[in-house]
Amino acid sequence: MKAHARRRSSLEAMTVEDVAGHGVDDKGKPQLGSEEQDGGGAAVKDVANEEEVNCAEPVAQAEWRSTHHQQCRTQYTTPGVLHRGVHGIQNGAERGSNVMPGSTTCRQCADTSDTRQGRVKHLVASKMNASIKRAGCAWDSFVQMLRIDQDGIKVEVDGQYVLNDIDKSIKLLREALAVYAPSRGSLLTQLGGALVIRFVKQGHIQDLNEAIELFREALARHAPTHPDRSISLNSLATAIQTRFRQQRDSKDINEAITLHREAVALCRRSHPDRSTCLKNLAAAIQGRFEQQGNPKDIDEAVALYREALALRALPHPDHSRSLNNLAHAVHIRFERQRDSKDIDEAITLFREALALQGPSHPDRSMSLNNLGNAVQTRFEQQGDTKDIDEAIALHREALAHPNRGVSLSSLAAAMQRRFKKQGDSKDIDEAIALHKEALVLQGLPHSDRSIILNNLGDAFRTRFNQQGDSKDIDEAIALHREALALLGPSHSNRGSILNNVAAAVQIRFEQQGDFNDIDEAIELHREAVALLRPSDPNRSASLNNLAIAVHTRFRQRGDSMDIDEAIELTREALALQGPSHPNHSTSLSNLAGEINTRSEQQGDSKDIEEAIALHRKALALLGPSHPDRSVLLNLLADAFRTRFKQQGDSKDIDEAIALHREALALLGPSHSNRSLSLNNLADAVQTRFEKKGDFKDIDEAIALNKEALALCEPLHPQCGAFLNSLGLCLLAIYAHSKHTGDLDQACTLFQEATIYWSSSPHTRFRRARSWARNAAKYTHVSALPAYNSVIELLPQLAALHLNLPARQEILFATQGTTFASDAASYANSWRPAALYFGLKHCIFEHHLIT
Repeated sequence: MKAHARRRSSLEAMTVEDVAGHGVDDKGKPQLGSEEQDGGGAAVKDVANEEEVNCAEPVAQAEWRSTHHQQCRTQYTTPGVLHRGVHGIQNGAERGSNVMPGSTTCRQCADTSDTRQGRVKHLVASKMNASIKRAGCAWDSFVQMLRIDQDGIKVEVDGQYVLNDIDKSIKLLREALAVYAPSRGSLLTQLGGALVIRFVKQGHIQDLNEAIELFREALARHAPTHPDRSISLNSLATAIQTRFRQQRDSKDINEAITLHREAVALCRRSHPDRSTCLKNLAAAIQGRFEQQGNPKDIDEAVALYREALALRALPHPDHSRSLNNLAHAVHIRFERQRDSKDIDEAITLFREALALQGPSHPDRSMSLNNLGNAVQTRFEQQGDTKDIDEAIALHREALAHPNRGVSLSSLAAAMQRRFKKQGDSKDIDEAIALHKEALVLQGLPHSDRSIILNNLGDAFRTRFNQQGDSKDIDEAIALHREALALLGPSHSNRGSILNNVAAAVQIRFEQQGDFNDIDEAIELHREAVALLRPSDPNRSASLNNLAIAVHTRFRQRGDSMDIDEAIELTREALALQGPSHPNHSTSLSNLAGEINTRSEQQGDSKDIEEAIALHRKALALLGPSHPDRSVLLNLLADAFRTRFKQQGDSKDIDEAIALHREALALLGPSHSNRSLSLNNLADAVQTRFEKKGDFKDIDEAIALNKEALALCEPLHPQCGAFLNSLGLCLLAIYAHSKHTGDLDQACTLFQEATIYWSSSPHTRFRRARSWARNAAKYTHVSALPAYNSVIELLPQLAALHLNLPARQEILFATQGTTFASDAASYANSWRPAALYFGLKHCIFEHHLIT
């Protein structure tokens, strides 16, 4: 078996996860932990840049809050009210809560008059059963209440807000708007806010579009000098920004930024709402960065968050939230630019925010999860196991606090990441259980259900890659399909989940060999690419995923058009990435692997030289402790081995072995890739034995293959390949020693590899054919069972929807007098055996023709 095919699969899994295997959040951003764009990830975003103010502050801040309450009572409203309300509601929806978050400050102001609160509730109740006209001047109180309370568009019942109240409130506001002209501007804003909230809960885009038009009308009523203009600017900008997150239209985010800039300009440095307006502008610019990837945007967002933080120095009650906002932006900048100073600063800021929140603080779970995600990111970059252990501990602590669904997903993502590093099956089993519990908490029609389905599917896919149980990959595909079915054609997460479905279907193809699967995977990847504009920062990862799938099909079918397309797709992906792009080294290595494959097919020396140069360039971008370094070392070694086979220079095979040893040294005893790395080294050492004949090499190759097998789970997808490799080592010894015991062991291993059901029928067919030829060559008694295995696999192959080249390969390998006579010569009776093989072959041909 060729070592390069096995090694490359390890890199490909990592690359697919760049888009597919991290989970996705509501912005379509790849998340840590499910690993793809990519993955996987935490499964939930850092909840940092929502301006929630539903939090109790330390007692030391009571004096500040008392002063602020007085300001609130005399102030008509603030430009942050709608923004905080919308984002607070969005965050509440993300956490699975039916209670809409409110402004502690504003709610306390509203609650200063129980009589007024009761009057408004009585008014609202009366409007459900009487005409607006009969309510008379009481509308003044209703309008004022809406302006004071960010959740005024909801009716409070026993401290909670029920979903049905949104519809009632919208109906009431429409009636008021039709007859009550004096407060039309305020009613426009409140009706728009109600429609935005209903959109967040129910997902009807027409609500959001109507809200935007209402906010535009409200803004038009407020001249540049109007005291409420900043309110209208923020309301309109927030709604447009919400639409951008769904539809990814760059015109929307650019308009939102322009509106937020105007709002900031209206708030001088001493204005009490300047920090909120700065935060809103920073969040919009950060959103544009996540779509377009311009580093100037993320730098400006960080600067704006820093300015907002300076305006919220202690004892400001929102100081910890501003720390989280800044940390989140710095974290995102690290994920794109990979400057270790950024991830260290993000962790420091998250720790500082957490330190300000006591055990009962309502934001503590958010801060625990944010810090856990950042520490996990550093683990993925630097590989220190202390970081992943701390991340898991932080997420566990967050489970005891509110928003359990978010914490469950974050903990599951961290457990899954540790499993990939250390290979303890208890970790992946717990991750799956945690994802399932999170799914139960986010029932239909919860907006995060597709995200959690996707993350659960990724966890099953991860377990399959290690343990090989086909039920896991089938479950992963079903979950990814269910997640996709919940998303509309224009949903921002659709591309990422398309990639995940494709990745899972591709893995099943590699196990079972049904060409319908690889064809579907390619079409799904094409659809994902088509959803992304040339400027979308996720486009390069989607192009890489499509290239990997096309490359996989080439390795099975051998169509040169596929390998040429894979190379062109990866070159296009590279052209979209600067040298500092976090996936640049992966793309370079993928391109090198594809060119190496073409070199093996066509023998062009220019190809193999370019492949080696690209692998070296990719490796130079990774630090000594980077978790992907061992993968790239193995791939570079593979390229040297290919050149050795083509040119025969022993320096190349020595270099390949040295690189494989370096790669193996980076993997601990329980690392999930260790068995693959052991097998790679064994194949290289065996290749040198075949060249030089040093028995130390073949003895080492046997020992390495045995160690690789000992590390495999019983159903590990690569176990059959390792059995076959060990058999080839023993056969190589027999060729020199002629010791029949070596030949017997080799053929026994070939037989085990052939019947190993976790491998695809096509792979088992090739192993059986090789076993038959070697057994026949050395007149071993297993020759007839070997030929029988070849024939027995034909009906299975006939059911795999093979294309013409694959059919021709199989027919050529099994038809004609040579195959039949060779097989029959090992039968006890020539005529019955010939008739039997002929009948089986006719059945296979019939299946292929019909």
